[in-house]
Amino acid sequence: MATQSLFKKFMHLFVDSKGNDISKSEAINLQQKYIADSCSRSMSSYPPYLEIAKQLDSPKLQIFNAALYYLEQIANNESDYSAEIVNLLTIKSKLKKMTPERRGLILQTLDKINKL
Repeated sequence: MATQSLFKKFMHLFVDSKGNDISKSEAINLQQKYIADSCSRSMSSYPPYLEIAKQLDSPKLQIFNAALYYLEQIANNESDYSAEIVNLLTIKSKLKKMTPERRGLILQTLDKINKL
């Protein structure tokens, strides 16, 4: 019985007993606002270079080169991320699966970042 009364209390939240229910469009708007707010909060704490760093695993050399370029730009322009990017690139350059060509490109990028 206690479970049933708890269920009734829970359902009371969604039933219009005092004019508290909302329309379908209002519910959709509230959901969209919640999603937008939660995304903006999580994106503001998410370093921008992490998404770019994923592109270092691309099989296409052009994408790899573009990712290196943008990581270099971020490291040079955003001192808060510079050490983290250098650390990430250093780790990537030591991976066994990294081709010698790509390893060389990463090391060149690290030299450019460290010169500043």
